[in-house]
Amino acid sequence: MELFITVALLHLFAVASPGPDFFLIARQSTLYGRDISIWASLGISIGILMHSFLSIVGIYVLLSLYPDFIFYMKIIASLYIASIGVRTLLVNSQIEISTLSDQKKNHCN
Repeated sequence: MELFITVALLHLFAVASPGPDFFLIARQSTLYGRDISIWASLGISIGILMHSFLSIVGIYVLLSLYPDFIFYMKIIASLYIASIGVRTLLVNSQIEISTLSDQKKNHCN
């Protein structure tokens, strides 16, 4: 039951967020009418449901077969987030340096 609730919540969030599927449905409804857009919506919903369900089942299988998997995933995720932070700091410092040099050039002219 817990797996079903998780899948249902994931499905709800996936369907509620706008994206390319929204534009597909809008295009289908304007070009072909209500019936075709309902079928397209149903197809997208089933696809999202299957993708969410299979993702959760896959993660469950990995965790049941390899109990240490979550530990290693936490380490990998932490390193990835740290690398994003370092790259953000480096890019911001380069932007500040270039902005300051541009301001000095404009101020001198």
